[in-house]
Amino acid sequence: MKVNAIHKLVCLNELIGRIVLYLCSWLLCEAALAQSGPPLDRILSITFDNQELSAAIKMIEEETGLQFYYSSTAVDTRQQINEAFKTSSIRSILRKLFDGYDLSLEERGLTILIKVKKKVREKSRATIRGRITNEKNEPLPGVTVLIEGTTTGAISAENGSYSIPKIVAGSYRLKASSVGSKAIIKEIQLRDTDVILDFQLQESLNQLGEVVVVGQSESQVIEQKGFSVDAIELKQFENTTRDINQIIGATAGVRIRETGGLGSNFNFYLNGLSGRQVKFFLDGQPLENFGELFNLNNIPGNLIERVEVYKGVVPVHLGADALGGAVNLISKENPGDYLDASYSFGSFNTHRANVTGQWRNEQSGITLKSQFFWNYSDNTYTMNNLETPSGEDGQVMIGNFKRFHDTFQSYLGMVEAGFTNVSWADQLLIGIGYGELEKEIQTSSRGTRVSRE
Repeated sequence: MKVNAIHKLVCLNELIGRIVLYLCSWLLCEAALAQSGPPLDRILSITFDNQELSAAIKMIEEETGLQFYYSSTAVDTRQQINEAFKTSSIRSILRKLFDGYDLSLEERGLTILIKVKKKVREKSRATIRGRITNEKNEPLPGVTVLIEGTTTGAISAENGSYSIPKIVAGSYRLKASSVGSKAIIKEIQLRDTDVILDFQLQESLNQLGEVVVVGQSESQVIEQKGFSVDAIELKQFENTTRDINQIIGATAGVRIRETGGLGSNFNFYLNGLSGRQVKFFLDGQPLENFGELFNLNNIPGNLIERVEVYKGVVPVHLGADALGGAVNLISKENPGDYLDASYSFGSFNTHRANVTGQWRNEQSGITLKSQFFWNYSDNTYTMNNLETPSGEDGQVMIGNFKRFHDTFQSYLGMVEAGFTNVSWADQLLIGIGYGELEKEIQTSSRGTRVSRE
C-alpha cells in the first residue's frame, strides 16, 4: 500500500512539473514576442530560388512560426519567386512577393491575414503636337485641329503650333481645317510617348456664298441685363403724331390717365405705383431739371431714339431713390448728316411740328445739331354733365358744354456745336436753347364747376 501511494505521488509531481515547464516556456515565448514588437516588423534573412509563391509563403511560416492566410483565387500562386532578402522586415518581404497587387495586412497574434486586390493600371496618355504651315512653309494661325468623332482639339497659334495634351493611347484620325484652305485628315497610332504631327494646308479656291452676321440691338442688350426693364425702340414711330405717353402707354405694367387733351395733367402708374415713387430721366438726367417744356405728353417721338422702362430696381447710373421704377428717355445720336421734319394737324385746332437736323465734317469731326418742336391746341372738346351757373341767383344748370380758355402751346428751339467721334472724345457738344410754355386755366380746383375768374 505504501509503495502504490509513493508511485502515485511521483506521477503527480511529474505532471505538475511538466505543466509548470509548459507555462514557463509559453511565458518566455510571449515575453520574447513582446520584446521583439509586432510580428510583421521582425527582421528576417531568407533566399528564394525559383520557388512558387505558395512555397515561398510556407518557407516564411517555417522560419518565423507565423501563420499566413490569403485567398489563392485572388493571386497567381504559381508565379516564380527568385529573390534574396537580407535583414529585411517580414512586411517588406510580403510587399515584394505580392508586387502588382494592392496589399492589406492584418495582425491577429501570430496569425497574419493577407488581403490582396489586383492593381488597375492607368491607361497611358500622351500629347499630340505639331506645326501647321501653307505651301510656302509659312505658319498658319487659327487652324482647327480636331480628333474625328470627338470635341477634343486645338487651334494653332500665331507661329502655327498646336498641342492636344493627355490623349489616351489608341488609333485616331486628326482633321486640320480652316477657311480658305483644303482640309487634311491624317491617321495616327498613339502610345505612351508624345507624337509630333505636322500639317501643310493647300489654298482653296472655293468662294464663300452669302455671309449673315447676326447681332443684338441696344434694346435687346439692355433687356438681357439683371434688371426688370422694357426697352422700346422709337424708330417705328418716326414721323407719326404720337407723343411719348401714347407710345409707352402700351407697355405691360404701365397705365397713364390724362385729365384732358394736349398739355393736360396726367397720372403715370408703373406696376401700381405713381407719384414720387416713379422717376423720369432724359439721357440719365432728371427730367424735372429741364422744366415744364420737357414732359412725357408734349415731347415728340422724333426726338427720342429709345425709351427704357425700369420696373422695381433702378440702375446705379440713374442715381435716384425710385422705389417703384424709372423711365429713361434716350435722345437720338445719328453719326451722319440728316434732316428730319414732320407736321400733323388734328381735332380742336391741334398742331404738332418738329424739325431735327445735323451736319458733321468727316475729317475734323466738327458737328452742328439743331432741333425744334411746336405743340398747339385750342382744347375745345365737349365736357359732358358739366355743372355751370345759370345766372346771378346762383342756380346751377347741368349740360354738355365745349371747353373754352383752355389753349395750350409749347415750343423749344435748340442749337448745339462741338465734336463727335474723334480720337480724343466720343461726343463734346455745347448748346443753347430757348422755349416757352403757355397754358390757359379754365376751371377751379373742382373740374365739375366752371371758375368765375
